[in-house]
Amino acid sequence: MAELYGALADPTRAPKLLGKADELLARLRSRIENVEKAAAEGAARIEADAQAFAPSDAQSPDVRSLVGKANAATAKSRIADFRRDLEKSSESDRAEVLRQLASLDKLTTALLPLYESPMVVLSRPGIGSQERQHYQSQVASSGPVELTALARLAIAKKDRILGAAVAARLGEMRKE
Repeated sequence: MAELYGALADPTRAPKLLGKADELLARLRSRIENVEKAAAEGAARIEADAQAFAPSDAQSPDVRSLVGKANAATAKSRIADFRRDLEKSSESDRAEVLRQLASLDKLTTALLPLYESPMVVLSRPGIGSQERQHYQSQVASSGPVELTALARLAIAKKDRILGAAVAARLGEMRKE
């Protein structure tokens, strides 16, 4: 459990991971934009070549349709090749981001019971301390009015240990 707390001690871990994911996405988007640009330039060259190749009187709808189909097939093939290359070249980056996300997921899942409810969190400060024992002995026989006053005092003083003792007493009162 100490290992889990140590991992949480670095509050920059999640933002760093998010930054890495953003960088990876930016690189992938840039590559996609470059391929889109190259594909558009290639399509324009193919169209120009087709125009130059076909006699001017052969610009019938059938010829244009055939050239359009050839361009579409070429573009489809290039996109498929690009996707395979992109997946292959970014595999290690994606795997690393997913590994780190899985690690954070495991950590948060392990810590989930510590934050099960607001009462669990409120009653935790000062457990086992003499100050907490002192406060608990004071609130043990307190009624609603006195607990309200002590709760307000804990808020005003920002005294988490007193607040925890009051929260624990309220939890006991619910069981009674």
